[in-house]
Amino acid sequence: MNNSIVKLHNRKDNSVILVDLDTVVLIDSLDEDGKYFSMVYCDPFRRDMENTFEVNETPEKIFTTYPELGKYFLKLHDRETNRITCVEINYIQVIDTEYDNAGKLCSKVYVTEDSITPYIVNETPEKIYTMIEEIYKTIPNGE
Repeated sequence: MNNSIVKLHNRKDNSVILVDLDTVVLIDSLDEDGKYFSMVYCDPFRRDMENTFEVNETPEKIFTTYPELGKYFLKLHDRETNRITCVEINYIQVIDTEYDNAGKLCSKVYVTEDSITPYIVNETPEKIYTMIEEIYKTIPNGE
């Protein structure tokens, strides 16, 4: 990304957090008492830094504020909650076919960061493959 530093707000005290999106693996949507926020997972390049932190912005808000994310992140829907989860395509390791309790086809996503548990999304592997192909069409050569 040209300018990969984004401004978010710490969930604890609303202070500003500047994040290099080139290090973000996953932005997950969570809620507590009906209030939605995000858990941001970073690739742990440093041992002295937490690789997760909570921000006030939802994944949808982050995507809206920084539309260039659409060139690098997939916007998927959690199978249980249908809330948005954003995953950086370069961190995807495997997307396996999964079925929910009703027998509906969905996907289990594994990322290269082993601190992130594989998660299940509503989109099928075929749909995700098509989404990735569309993203690659928009990325200029060399990025």
